[in-house]
Amino acid sequence: MNSQTHKPLRDSNMELLRIIAMLLVMVVHANFRALPVPSVDECHTDVSSSILRFATESISIICVNLFVILSGWYGIKFKVSRLTEFLFQVLFFSVVCCALYYALNPSGGSIVSDVANILLLKQSNYWFVKAYLGLYIFAPVLNAFVDRAAKREFRLFLVSFFVLQSLYGWISPNAAPYFESGYSAISFIGLYMLGRYAKLYPERVWSLNKSLDMCIYAGIALFTTIAVFVAQRLGIDVVWRFYIYTSPLVIIAALHFLLFFSKIHFASRLINWVAASCFGVYLLHSNSYLAKPYYDNIILAWFEEAERGAFVARSAVFVATVFVAAILIDKLRAYLWERITTLFPKSN
Repeated sequence: MNSQTHKPLRDSNMELLRIIAMLLVMVVHANFRALPVPSVDECHTDVSSSILRFATESISIICVNLFVILSGWYGIKFKVSRLTEFLFQVLFFSVVCCALYYALNPSGGSIVSDVANILLLKQSNYWFVKAYLGLYIFAPVLNAFVDRAAKREFRLFLVSFFVLQSLYGWISPNAAPYFESGYSAISFIGLYMLGRYAKLYPERVWSLNKSLDMCIYAGIALFTTIAVFVAQRLGIDVVWRFYIYTSPLVIIAALHFLLFFSKIHFASRLINWVAASCFGVYLLHSNSYLAKPYYDNIILAWFEEAERGAFVARSAVFVATVFVAAILIDKLRAYLWERITTLFPKSN
């Protein structure tokens, strides 16, 4: 316990970025996961609502890429203890969400299905967790390459990777199934390496004033909103070309959003305390037991029934409530993990 007091305070600017990224994940899920994409007719009959929803997606779609690039920024140090804690966190939330589901639906489910859900054996179970585990396992190999490769070799790898991904994971997203539109460990590897390169070799375009970084991010979001709305209004089906994690625009926007936060510096124990548990927010609201029947369907019902102002207000309060609840649940998980680890001798 005393060793904790001597640890340097983590960069609160980047911890705040972690919190914002998780809030953006919740917004993405509250938007085009819970709500339908504006139709061609809706883009003609309800212009303001369509533009607002497209703008919301354009602003928040960087969320997943942010998390992975941030991992690359700091680098993943493979440790069995950290991997074990991560798996315990996932298992803890899986069990908690299962219990919550049965508390609300006493007669639903089956033992076989529950075991499969808790062990993440179904495709719908925590795709991010499984992709990140793949990245985590490969991290020592990737770090070894980073340590030994010259800057030119590193840059060649990144250019080659993102050209390949753009061709077969974005322009033609089904041409190379291993990219899975960015929902894969392969795509995470590219983002991780981009984060490492940006931290180790700051290129001139990445050393801009932080205000320009934010302008680049905002400009991409604005361009995407206009382009998607106009295309949808004209009946051109390109929505998912813009809102896909392998999109170069999404990747560039995420990188410059991160660079903005890397150029501001402050310390806050509260922010660091919250950020330490923010992954629990994903594990709570995206669990297969709760995501569709509760998080998504509650928001969808409000969208269909309430006026726009009331819908936005309710959704904002709901998202904030779920966020706070998840943080508190994860603090309980952290306390239990600390008690469990005291039962076993620490290895050096």
